[in-house]
Amino acid sequence: MPTSPLRTYLNIQNAAKTFQDSGTDSLVSVSPLGKLETNFRILNKNGLIDYYNSSMRRNQNRQLAKELYAVNGSIYFSKVSSFLESGTFHIDKVIGYEMSFINSIDVNTAE
Repeated sequence: MPTSPLRTYLNIQNAAKTFQDSGTDSLVSVSPLGKLETNFRILNKNGLIDYYNSSMRRNQNRQLAKELYAVNGSIYFSKVSSFLESGTFHIDKVIGYEMSFINSIDVNTAE
C-alpha cells in the first residue's frame, strides 16, 4: 500500500517467508496497540463510558489480560484460491505478521 511509506523491504521479505513457512491461507500485518484489553472503552449513545468487552471482570489482573494488536494495512498475502473463495484476507486461517509501531505508520490523513 502506498500509504505505508515506512514499511521496509525487510518487512516485506520477512512477511513473505513467514507466510510461506506458516502453512496458513493468509497473512495480515499487525502492530501492537500498546494497550491491554482491560483498557478499552466505548462511548455509548448517551456519551457514557462502557467497557468494550462487557463480559470482562472490572478489576482483572493485567497480567491475565490479552495484549491487543491492530491490522496496520501494510502487508497482505493470501493463497489465490483462498482469496478468490472468500474475497478477503481476513479469513479463519490467517497468521499475523507483527511490525513495529514506526514501520506501521499509515498515512491516510493530512496530519
